[in-house]
Amino acid sequence: MIPHTHIEIDFKALENNLKLIKQKAGNKKIQGVVKANAYGHGDFEIARALERLGVANLGVARVNEGVRLRELGITSEILVLGGAEENEFEPLINHKLKPVIYNEGIAEKLNDYLKFRDLKHQVHIKIDTGMHRLGIAHDKTEKFFNELKGYTNLEPEGIMSHFVAAGAKEAEWNVLQTERFKDALTNWKKIFKEAPKNIHIENSAGFFNFNLDFTNTVRLGIAIYGYGYAGLLPVLKLYSSVKDIKDVKKGETVSYGGWFRAQSDMKIAVVPVGYGDGFMRAGRKGSVMVNGEEAPIVSIICMDYFMIDVTNINGIKIGDQVTIIGDTHDAGYWAKTSGTIVYEVLTLLNPRIRRKYNGA
Repeated sequence: MIPHTHIEIDFKALENNLKLIKQKAGNKKIQGVVKANAYGHGDFEIARALERLGVANLGVARVNEGVRLRELGITSEILVLGGAEENEFEPLINHKLKPVIYNEGIAEKLNDYLKFRDLKHQVHIKIDTGMHRLGIAHDKTEKFFNELKGYTNLEPEGIMSHFVAAGAKEAEWNVLQTERFKDALTNWKKIFKEAPKNIHIENSAGFFNFNLDFTNTVRLGIAIYGYGYAGLLPVLKLYSSVKDIKDVKKGETVSYGGWFRAQSDMKIAVVPVGYGDGFMRAGRKGSVMVNGEEAPIVSIICMDYFMIDVTNINGIKIGDQVTIIGDTHDAGYWAKTSGTIVYEVLTLLNPRIRRKYNGA
């Protein structure tokens, strides 16, 4: 039984997006980013679908995300984009996850751990070209690569960075970061006498805006899920239903704090979705679709409910479907309404909401 409140994931839309991406990527390897529960879509189900669609490289943020996928049977290469802490080395290695090395200390510690276990392990090296988050400083790569060469239990196979403003195509940061990344790549070739197996800096925005000719791997998240570029189809839709209907007299208030006061007699419907499901309180300025009609939210978003104005929707009844994220009101609509970004709208949708997977 599908609960009244549920998410539907459309694998046909996912397949459409991968087809478009592969046409543009050419011979580049595609890494499907499935961190944060695959941006709210369901990490295992999306990872399995990506494997079926020929994406053999996955990206997660944390070791425990990769461990979960391995335990559920995912066999693709998994890169831990946030690297691993010292107390995570054992599950990292035992589950064949590849870490990103982002500073000198973690490289030394991982090498020592591997030496103790008489193992070698593949790693990617992150370069900080301007994000100032994680990564080896771009002007210290030659020194670091020389040190890395001495860590004989590490097998560096990838060099990577991250754009600050890839979505702003003309931003001067993009040129500067690209040049810094190229310089780091030059230093890699000088020290290791060959190019790395994986060269990647492009996220979804970087890939669609630049598609650089010297990289061979792209890390794609939001584009896979259907946002940002022409031809992509949103993969996720969020539905609920009318749980109850109430008559509200002029002057009466709705929900906590009396934030909404009826300006005339009206009819409201209660929808069983709230911030406990990851639907943001900032969404109270938006509207949903009921029976093909737009119904504005007229309450603060509660933990488990919000209320909508259905005064002008003829024939509405308990049990009628409510479309919250759909064709007319996608995650982009809610991002704009809530003053945030699509990523946040999607990733906040938590596992309390059941997922239904269509078109597998």
